[in-house]
Amino acid sequence: MGLGRFAAFERMNMAGITYVDTFFVRADRVWDESLYFHELVHVIQWRILGPESFLRLYADGLKRYGYRECPLEVMAFDLQARFGAHETVFEVAAELERRLPR
Repeated sequence: MGLGRFAAFERMNMAGITYVDTFFVRADRVWDESLYFHELVHVIQWRILGPESFLRLYADGLKRYGYRECPLEVMAFDLQARFGAHETVFEVAAELERRLPR
């Protein structure tokens, strides 16, 4: 596999990335609690779906729709916006259980 396959990934300019139950954020976003919330949504997605399904759905979403419109990202951005709006308390895991495919 050539490095060219990763060029699109590198251009995504993400502020953070999650792998199973661990996430990393760029140094310039270390104080961004909204970003931490977004990445924690991905941790819950990984837990609910399992690694194989999460990776399959994420890769398919990236291929079909691009990063911002990838369905797993749409969920994370939507819930992040609710968090940022200081909406009344909501159960993130229950919301994801309802939205994620089975």
